[in-house]
Amino acid sequence: MAKKAQKAQKKPNKLTRPPRADAEELYETLQADLGKYGVVIQRGTELEGRFDLRRPCGIAGLDIDTGGGLPAGGLSQIDGPDGSGKNMLAYRYLGQVQRLYQDETNIFMLCMEFPFDKDYAAFHGFHVPYSTYEIGVRQRARKKEGLDPYTKDEIKDMTSKKGKGTFHLLRGSAEANLDAVVEMIRSNAYQIGVIDSWDSMLTIPEEEADLADDPRIANSSSVQTKWMKKVQGALTPRKRCPECWSLHLDFRKHGSGSYNYYCGAKDCDWKGKDVFLEENETTIIGIRQVRANMKKSKFGPEYKVGGAWALKHGKLVDIQLRPGERIMAKDGKTKIGKEINYEITKGKAGTHEGKKGMLRYFFGPPEVDTEHNLFTTATAMGVIRRGGSTYYIDLEGEDEPLKFSGKGDILHALADSDLRELLWQRMLLHAGLHHIRYRDV
Repeated sequence: MAKKAQKAQKKPNKLTRPPRADAEELYETLQADLGKYGVVIQRGTELEGRFDLRRPCGIAGLDIDTGGGLPAGGLSQIDGPDGSGKNMLAYRYLGQVQRLYQDETNIFMLCMEFPFDKDYAAFHGFHVPYSTYEIGVRQRARKKEGLDPYTKDEIKDMTSKKGKGTFHLLRGSAEANLDAVVEMIRSNAYQIGVIDSWDSMLTIPEEEADLADDPRIANSSSVQTKWMKKVQGALTPRKRCPECWSLHLDFRKHGSGSYNYYCGAKDCDWKGKDVFLEENETTIIGIRQVRANMKKSKFGPEYKVGGAWALKHGKLVDIQLRPGERIMAKDGKTKIGKEINYEITKGKAGTHEGKKGMLRYFFGPPEVDTEHNLFTTATAMGVIRRGGSTYYIDLEGEDEPLKFSGKGDILHALADSDLRELLWQRMLLHAGLHHIRYRDV
């Protein structure tokens, strides 16, 4: 019996499965093998998402519905039929970035459909300096209209870059421009950029072909798919020296799982494994035309959105704009504006799809009624309370709320920027968005 027991003790324990590899050891091995190729591998504790940084448009309801604005570090889309306000909304996003960053503003735009319209952009808050030629055109127009010419101070303001930052405009064939946009995104130098529009892309073979030709070398969808893959790579964190912030890092493997980075900048002798990973904070907005859905079923969508599947899956937020009711003057005959309906049809990074709302847009001058939108949104959220014909706004730390006798009174008061800011902060708190930021840290 003793011999049998001794044999049983020597028999190895049976395992139900092979032991797992050491994940941390594999991590170091992969870093050593792939670090020189620019591969970025991060532990969960090292991930630093930038989705708390948002790009607002200044329209309260839409900004709340998009989680405080469009997220940084990714691609969003504005789509809709002709006349639905796509460019207007894009310019509002650019204008708010310019207002927040002032001289530090860096914006790019790729125009493949229509020339950039400085006057229309300015109406919606995005100001680009006028050229000497453009000033001359306006001076001639003023003379014909019997108006006084611009003064020196007015010309100085119209041509000045002060408070406007840097704006770069791209035009030309799709493939070359898209490669330039990828490098702009990779640089992390721009807060925001707009592509207008994806549906106007021409590949180089298509652009060079005669109208009678049918080039099938590469269509716009294949170019979009290839571009989207490049963009995802460009949004990957960049490796910097943690001491001098240089991007010039040499990588050397010393053995299995052994490696170091070496700073190549002058007067910096840093070496080590723990490089600084710079997260990308570029917000990209794509504008897309939609067309009527001719094969629409009874409950199907009215409009059809085209484009490559890579773009559809790579977006963080998708805002669909649709024309609404006409806004008529008091005479009931003159059209002075229109309603624009919006819906968030795709929402990631703190945005939830399915949210809907409406904007009031007036023609003369072209502008969105932001005070009315702020009022209706704050009222719906309960930030503005109503008792009969009186409206109330509670003040933090105060026993007595602000009181307004009627809707007209409170709308008039909303022209005050301090009151608008107070309401906006209360709305962010109510929506659970008080953690978001609008500037770099």
